[in-house]
Amino acid sequence: MEDNNNNNKEIKSEVSSASHHLQRLDLDQSLIPTSPYYIHLGENPWQVLVSPSLNETNYNWWSWNMRRALTSKNKLKFVDGSIRIPTIDEPIYEAWERANVMILSWIIRTLFPQIAEASFILTLPKTFGMT
Repeated sequence: MEDNNNNNKEIKSEVSSASHHLQRLDLDQSLIPTSPYYIHLGENPWQVLVSPSLNETNYNWWSWNMRRALTSKNKLKFVDGSIRIPTIDEPIYEAWERANVMILSWIIRTLFPQIAEASFILTLPKTFGMT
């Protein structure tokens, strides 16, 4: 009977440990590959997701391709407003900021230089919570 109680205690301890581990993962969404906050090791801010760059004549083509690229990386939610900007004291803030900066870099790298400069100065900082 005592062995049975010890086994139950061990099982409860393992379940508790697994539960604690899952809760920790819930706090750091950047570790979960299916999370929009996750950034794969192969991703970097210098990647060009869409070619050719956005210019005065190709917005529809560029936009369609950019949406597809961001959707394939599970990042479109940052751009379409589905993910709210967390406050700086929320546990998810650092993961949000890393993903947000990565996405901003990807978008800027696919803009014609004059558009990139004007967009950054006028709209992107507000859009990406950088005001």
